[in-house]
Amino acid sequence: MTGDPREQVQNTRTKVGSCTSVTDEECALSETVKKKKKKKKKKKKKKKKKKKKKKKKKKKKKKKKKKKKKKKKKKKKKKKKKKKKKKKKKKKKKKKKKKKKKKKKKKKKKKKKKKKKKKKRGKLTQSGERI
Repeated sequence: MTGDPREQVQNTRTKVGSCTSVTDEECALSETVKKKKKKKKKKKKKKKKKKKKKKKKKKKKKKKKKKKKKKKKKKKKKKKKKKKKKKKKKKKKKKKKKKKKKKKKKKKKKKKKKKKKKKKRGKLTQSGERI
């Protein structure tokens, strides 16, 4: 160190922690190393906290989704059962109607056949014989 006043100003500017001058190089280095280590520790802690929070949030969301799905399934099952019962009743009614219609058609056909037989007996001749 020379007695130059500019050098003294520089030294005061480069204060590191408890070290007053940069001529104490060992002190300055140890202080900077300590500060860097502290920063790293803080960053690690922050990262860990963030990870924990994210995990908790994900778990909660999954549980809620599962509950909703279960409720929906129960409702669907009830609706399906009701629909099946209605369909069965309708089918039975249709079958009964069809049977009645078939019986009526058969009766009509028999009557027509009888009329045709009477016509086909042949005409009487003057002598009373059928042709």
